[in-house]
Amino acid sequence: MHILIVEDDLLFNHFYSMFFQSKGVVVVSTYTLAEAREILTSAELFDAIILDNQLTDGEGLQLVPALIEQYPDAAILMVSANDSADFFLQAYASGLDDYAVKPVNVDLLWVKICRAVEVRRLQRVSRQQQAELANWVAQEQQEQALAVHVLASLTQLLQQMPAYIQVKTKPRSSFSGDILLQQQGQDGSQYLLLADSMGHGLAAAISLMPVLEVFQSMSQQSLPLSNIVFELNKKLNRQLPADRFVAALFIRLDPRTSELEVWNGGMPPLLIIDSVQKSILKAESKNMALGILDEQEIDVTVEKFKWTTGSYAVGFTDGLTDTEFVGHGQFSADFLAETWLKQPEDAFQCLEQCIDGLSQTVDDISVFSIHFNQYFQSLLADMKVHDKKDGRLCLDFKIMGSALSQVDAPLKIVQTFSAYGMPKNLTNTLFSVLTELYLNALEHGVLKLDSAIKQAEDGFSNYYLLRDQGLLSLTSDDFISLTIDWSMDNNSIHIDVMDSGEGFNYQVMNEQRSTDEFFYGRGINMIYSLCTEVNFKGCGNEVTAVIIG
Repeated sequence: MHILIVEDDLLFNHFYSMFFQSKGVVVVSTYTLAEAREILTSAELFDAIILDNQLTDGEGLQLVPALIEQYPDAAILMVSANDSADFFLQAYASGLDDYAVKPVNVDLLWVKICRAVEVRRLQRVSRQQQAELANWVAQEQQEQALAVHVLASLTQLLQQMPAYIQVKTKPRSSFSGDILLQQQGQDGSQYLLLADSMGHGLAAAISLMPVLEVFQSMSQQSLPLSNIVFELNKKLNRQLPADRFVAALFIRLDPRTSELEVWNGGMPPLLIIDSVQKSILKAESKNMALGILDEQEIDVTVEKFKWTTGSYAVGFTDGLTDTEFVGHGQFSADFLAETWLKQPEDAFQCLEQCIDGLSQTVDDISVFSIHFNQYFQSLLADMKVHDKKDGRLCLDFKIMGSALSQVDAPLKIVQTFSAYGMPKNLTNTLFSVLTELYLNALEHGVLKLDSAIKQAEDGFSNYYLLRDQGLLSLTSDDFISLTIDWSMDNNSIHIDVMDSGEGFNYQVMNEQRSTDEFFYGRGINMIYSLCTEVNFKGCGNEVTAVIIG
């Protein structure tokens, strides 16, 4: 410890010095204000300063501001024969840490010095910690702002909902473990995913990142919900830690069949409310959340419901039903369904007001409502009559070898026709038919996969394992050729697809395709329903189809 003594009494100054030195203290002694001011110009630092007030060249209190400025972390103690309370109040106001009245008890003075020095040390440590905390908070805020910006950029398009879907969210913190995504498939179907990641904040939000790319790319290609669920579960199982999972509700709206397909894994029930017939259906969770079961164990079977123009679909995360609402208590699924039955037009707005009134939540809250009457109106708007055009566009594609595993031919083809003005409803139909024919040619023709594999208990995982292995062993002799001929004057499309496979007995397939007992073969039924003509040729490795818009 270093102590500066400012004392004009030689006896007291010497007495202090001897005592402090016996305690192992380094002492610097001065006798006047002038000498003390000279010390202030040096680089020497002190832990404590003993200051007499009555000095030969002035009062010690005059030196206090300069001492505080020069040694902000030093403890200043005054010794004086003046025991007036007003004097010591004035001394404390000037910034002193403590005082002692002459004659001084040096043992007591030492205790006061040690205590004052320790308080100063703790104050210094506290300031340092506060500064470090402020820096950490500022850095954390910058990182969170960056993370929020990146996450928003990644999800912006997928979270822009069409007018017939109302959404309300209330995150528990800056980051939400809930996410609601939408994507329209190239065939015109509408995909929706409500996911709830385990936990809260950034860790939960990061767990949702693997979902984005898979959901967007596969739904854009109008792939079946079962395929999307299977791929997402596989990816999350591989990328998330063992203690993390994602509950998910998948929805697909098919405008051609007025069907609502649902897969629910660990989420509250999807409510399907018919405000005209006054009926309520629930798509309950029958599956585990994503990222828990491996490929052989997960069940990807979807449920199907019919929607009508007077109905609603309402989905939500458990943050809604776990929250206490003032004056209402906890909302149950039955309470929400009854609310929509009683006042379907105002129910969502009332729910929004309740959520906005919450000061805090126990979990992230997300809720959405699909208004099928508005959905139907949007479909009608998309089907507006287009001006007749004269012209013809014919495209020939031949994809060979390893390119078969890299080129998304149906999507590229449809995008080309769309750029030339093909009506949206026709491009949707073309994409559905072309995708099914292309996948059949690739998987069953070129790769020689049997759809019956999917019927087994672990069929989906084995099927895709064999598919991946087959794509790795493609040769230059493997090919798929596609010819698409669009006559613009009558909006007719002629499609021809040929593959290098060995073909199959399509007469037997025609006999079996009407059954609904298999997990496979339904795509062929869809092709027949969308096309005016479908004909297999030769050994079954070539098919022609005609679409009339």
